[in-house]
Amino acid sequence: MSSTPSNDPPQSIGDVLDRAEGAADVDQPSFGDLVEAMGRSSLTAILLLVSLAIITPLSGIPGVSASGGVIIALVSAQIIMGRERAWFPKWLLRQSLPGHRVRTAIDTIRKPATVVDRHVHRRMQWISGTLARRVLGAICLGLGLAMPGLELVPFSSSIAGLMVALLALAMLAQDGLLVLAALGVCLGAGTLVIQLFSGG
Repeated sequence: MSSTPSNDPPQSIGDVLDRAEGAADVDQPSFGDLVEAMGRSSLTAILLLVSLAIITPLSGIPGVSASGGVIIALVSAQIIMGRERAWFPKWLLRQSLPGHRVRTAIDTIRKPATVVDRHVHRRMQWISGTLARRVLGAICLGLGLAMPGLELVPFSSSIAGLMVALLALAMLAQDGLLVLAALGVCLGAGTLVIQLFSGG
């Protein structure tokens, strides 16, 4: 599969996985390779890719969840600021992962991604506009900043990654109904965490 990205931005989880798979068709793909495959103008696709990585076996590699959280926070901040192109420090773009592990992670979520994509499409676009995008970006920013600490609690970083993935997909697909569903999941998860820590 060619790793040359299309001029059109990804529109679904399947598109994101296809491009990531093409970029990972080497021994040690760098983060920069994956970013270029998504397209620097597609911040939400990059956000979706990183959050998906955190809910796959890649999260078993030490430091992946923590570094993923930092990247999520960085991308989310740029979404809030309304940037049109993603910026990352050069040292981060040079970081790499074993290509075979990236491809295995993609294979792991390929089938569920296909099911999800069948039910996601543009609708209720009035709730997926600029203001909503910045609100969702702010939520993703908070989740990303929390991930380095959550890595110490089993499965918690994966749950946070799933919430970011839902929010990122909602923005990518401009699916207002998914925006509402993702916000509901985040609200429910936040309420549960508060109750657990308050002893309620």
